Amino acid sequence: MERDGWTFTVLGAVRGHHGGAEVPLGSPQQRVILAMLLLRPGPVTVEHLIAGLWSTPPTRAAAGTVRTYLSRLRALLHRDDDTRLVSDGGMHELRRPPGSLDLDLVERDLADADAAEAAGDLDTARRLVARCARRWSGPVLTGLDGPFVTARRGSLTERHMAVVERRLRLDLDAGDTASVVAALATLTDEHPFRENLRELLMLALYRQGRTAEALEVFAATRSLLRDELGIDPGARLATLHRRVLDRDPTLAAPGPPPVAERGRPTVRPAQLPRAAAAFSGRRAELVELAELTAAADTTALVVIGGMGGLGKTTLAVRWAHAAAERYPDGQLFVDLRGFGPDGAALDPAEVLAEFLDALGVPDRHVPRGTPARAALFRSVLNGRRMLVLLDNARDGDQVRPLLPGAPGCAVVVTSRSRLRDLVVAEGATPIHLGPFSAEETRAYLRARLGGERVDAEPAAVAGIERLCGGSPLALAVVAGRALTDPAFPLAAVAAELAAEPGLSGFAVAGSGSDVRAAFSWSYRSLPAPAADLFRRLALHPGPHVALAGAVSLAGADRATTRALLRVLCDAHLLSEYAPERFRLHDLLRAYATELVLRDDDAAARERVTRRIVDHYRHSAVNASDVLQPTRRRLALEPPAEGVLPEAPQRYEAAVAWYDAEIDNLTALIEFCRRSGRLWAVLHLTWTLDLYRTEIRRRVAEWAERLGQALECARRLDADWWIGYLHSSRGRCTVMLGRPADARPDFEAALAVGRATDDPLRTALALHALSLTVIGSHRRPPTAEEATAVHPYAREALELYGRVDNHPNVAAVAASSRRLVGWYAFHHGGGYAAALPHFHAALDSGERSGNRHGLAATLLDLGRLHRAAGAFDEAVRAHRGALELYGERSDARIEALVELYVTHRDSGAHGHAIPLRTEALRLLAATRSPDADGYRRALDAAP
Repeated sequence: MERDGWTFTVLGAVRGHHGGAEVPLGSPQQRVILAMLLLRPGPVTVEHLIAGLWSTPPTRAAAGTVRTYLSRLRALLHRDDDTRLVSDGGMHELRRPPGSLDLDLVERDLADADAAEAAGDLDTARRLVARCARRWSGPVLTGLDGPFVTARRGSLTERHMAVVERRLRLDLDAGDTASVVAALATLTDEHPFRENLRELLMLALYRQGRTAEALEVFAATRSLLRDELGIDPGARLATLHRRVLDRDPTLAAPGPPPVAERGRPTVRPAQLPRAAAAFSGRRAELVELAELTAAADTTALVVIGGMGGLGKTTLAVRWAHAAAERYPDGQLFVDLRGFGPDGAALDPAEVLAEFLDALGVPDRHVPRGTPARAALFRSVLNGRRMLVLLDNARDGDQVRPLLPGAPGCAVVVTSRSRLRDLVVAEGATPIHLGPFSAEETRAYLRARLGGERVDAEPAAVAGIERLCGGSPLALAVVAGRALTDPAFPLAAVAAELAAEPGLSGFAVAGSGSDVRAAFSWSYRSLPAPAADLFRRLALHPGPHVALAGAVSLAGADRATTRALLRVLCDAHLLSEYAPERFRLHDLLRAYATELVLRDDDAAARERVTRRIVDHYRHSAVNASDVLQPTRRRLALEPPAEGVLPEAPQRYEAAVAWYDAEIDNLTALIEFCRRSGRLWAVLHLTWTLDLYRTEIRRRVAEWAERLGQALECARRLDADWWIGYLHSSRGRCTVMLGRPADARPDFEAALAVGRATDDPLRTALALHALSLTVIGSHRRPPTAEEATAVHPYAREALELYGRVDNHPNVAAVAASSRRLVGWYAFHHGGGYAAALPHFHAALDSGERSGNRHGLAATLLDLGRLHRAAGAFDEAVRAHRGALELYGERSDARIEALVELYVTHRDSGAHGHAIPLRTEALRLLAATRSPDADGYRRALDAAP
C-alpha cells in the first residue's frame, strides 16, 4: 500500500504507516480500539467499544479509559485531512480514504479477479488471488485479545483460507497440479478437518493420473471424521468420490470459457440497507447467528421471529453487515411486506424477478411463473457464496421459492410469524427475539440519554422498563421525548406512560406493558398540524414518501411541511431514511391508521387521498413528458387544491424521479385498482410505459401490469384505452422475442381502431402488425417479409394522411414509408426505386422534430445504402443517427453496430475496430432485448 497519507494493516499485526514510515500505535488495548474503528462500518458508541474490549462486565472506569484511547488516537491520526477520527453526539467514526486498509486491497483485488475470471483471463485472476493470499502476514490481529478480536480473527482467518483455496483451485485449473499437490500435503496436515482442502487434493491427484491415491485421500478422510467427530464426509466430497470412481470426464481441467461468454461482468449485488447507528444489546443472538452460519458446506437457514417492533430487521441487518465479507459473491435483501398496512405481501415471483435482475440475468431470460423462476434462481446461485436476507415474511410459502439449493449460501428470514413449516419441512433454525432484558434496556437508555441521567433515577428507569416491555421501538420513542426536553425528569416520563391505556394489539405478553402508551403519549405531545400530518401519512399507499409527496398530502407549503416532518422525526414517529425521504415503521403506520379512522371523517380522508393520487398522477405525467417530449400530452383535470406536482426538467432527472418513486407508483396503481379509481390506473400506466420497457427493461413484469390495466379499461368501456393497452402489451411481447404471440393483441387494437373510426389507432395497429412479421425494424426485411407487410404499410400511410402532423405520427409514418421503400427495393427496381421512399421518410422526420424517429430513419437509410454498396453514403447516414441519439447508451449501441458492419463490409477495418470496442463496452451494461443480436453482429471481428 504505497500512499502519501495513512495506511493500516490488520491481516497480521495491527500497524500504521504514514508517508511510508511506520508509526507506533500505542498499547494493545488502544490498537484493539483502532482495529474496531477500522473494521466496523459506520460510527460506534463508547459502549460498543467497551463490549469489544472486555468480555467481563465493565468497571465504572471503562468508559473513561476508552475515551482516553480515543483522544490519543485522534491526536495520533491528526497528520492529514484524509484520515480523521470524528466524534459527534457520542458516536465515533474513523473516516479514511478507500484503499488505506490492507483488507480494502484484498476486496479490490478479489473483485478484479472475479472480472478477470469471468472474461477468461485466468492468468490475471491467479496473479490477483495470489497477491490477496500474501496480504495475510501472520495471525490476524497478532498479539491482541478481547471479544471483538476473537470474533474478527475467526472470520478473517476463514476468509484467508477461502482465498488460499481459491488460489489453489485456479492453479489447478491452470494445470499446475504438481505445486497444488505439494501445497495441499502441508495444508491438509495443518487443517485436517477442512474438507475443501481434501476435495482439492483428490481432484489434483486425479488429474495427475493418481486415481488410487485420490481414493485413498477419501478413505483416510472418512476414517478421520468418523473416529474424531462421529460424522461422514459432506455431500460435495462424497459426490467427488463417486465421480472419481466413475472416471467422470468432466473432472478434467477446464478449458477457456466460450467466446460468447467472455467480457461479461460478474454481478456482485450489495443490497443490504444501512445498519442502524444506535444498536444495542442482542449479543447472544449475534453470536448464535454467527455460529449457525459458520459452516461453508451447508446452506444455513435461520428464522428470526418475534413481535413487531422488537428489532428483528435491525438485528438481521447488523449481523449481515458484519458477516458480509464471508459471502464474497454478494448480498441480496428484500422486504417481503408480509405484514404491512394493506396486507399486500410481495409475490415470490416478483421477488425472484428482482433477484435475478440483481444477479445480471437479462429480462428476456427470466421465465414466467414462480417454479421456473425459482429453478433459475437456484441455478444462478449454484457455486456462489451469497447472503440472502428475507425481511418481513408472511409465511413459509412466500419464502420457500426464494431459498438457494446448493451449499455455500446463508439465508436469514425475519417474520412476526414463527414460520413453523420452514422449521419442520426445511430444517430452518428458529431464533425467537424477545423483548430487551432489563440490562439491555438500561444499556440502550444509557447510550441514548447518557449514563448520569439514567443512573440518577433508577426508579423511573425501572418504570420505563416495565411500561415499554423491552420494545426497542417504544424505547426509541421514549428516548426521543426525553432528549427533546432534557429538563424533564424521567419520573415524569414514566408517570405519563403509566397513565395511558395500551396498544392492545401489540402488547408484550405477560409484562403488563403496552407499546401504544409510548405512541399515544408522543402523538399527544405533537403540535396540532404535526399530529394531523402523522395521522394522514397512513393514507399514503406506498412504502415511503418524499418531501414533495408529503407537501401535496398535507396541502401545505414546502417549508411548513418540512418543519412538520422534522417534528415527527424528532419524536421518532417517522424516520428520514435518506435525504428528504421518509417512512413510517409498520407499527406506527398501524397506529396512525387507527387515529385517522377515528379522528378524520370520510370526507376529510377522501380529500387527502385525492391529493395523493393527483400528486403522483400529475408528477408522473410531467416526468413522462420529459422522457417523451414528442408524445401527445395526457389531458388531465387540474389537480386538487394544495397539490404541488413535481416537474423534473431534464431527461436524467425524470429517470431519477421514476427510480425513486417506482415503489410508490406501483403501490398507488394497486390501491387505485382495488378502490375503484380506474381512470387513475390508466393514467399512471400510460406514464410508466416507456420507463418500464425502454429505460429499465422490466418488460415481462410490465406486460402483466398492462393486463391488469386492460381489465380496468374494459370495466370503463374505454375503447381508446383498450386499443392502446393491447398495443402496448403486444409491443412487450415483441420485445421479449415472441412476435407471433403479439398478433392477438395487435389485432384487438386494430379492431378497436376500425370500430371507433380512429385513423391513428388503426394505423398504429397496422404498423404494429408488421412487427409480428419482421420481429424488429432494426434489420432490413427480407423480400418475403416486405411482401407480407406491404399492405399494412400502404393502408397505414393512407390513414396517417387523415391525422394532423404530430411528431409521433410523423415518426411512425416514416417507418411505414421505409417498409414501402424496402418493398420497392425487393420488387420494384432496387436501390433507385427505394430511395425516393426513404427520402420522403427523412423529410417528414426532419419536419417533425422527433430526433429519435429521425435517427431511426437514418439508420434504415444507411442499411439501404450498404445493401446497394454505397458505403460512404451509409457511413454518413449512420453517423448522423449516432449524433441524434446523443448519450443514450442503448440507442447508441445500434448506431455503433451499424457503423461497424458498414466499415467491416467495406474493408475499412481500421475504422471498424474502435466502433466494435465501444459497442461491446456499452453492451456489457445494457438490458436491451436486442443485445444478443448485436453481439452476433459484432462476432465477425475485422
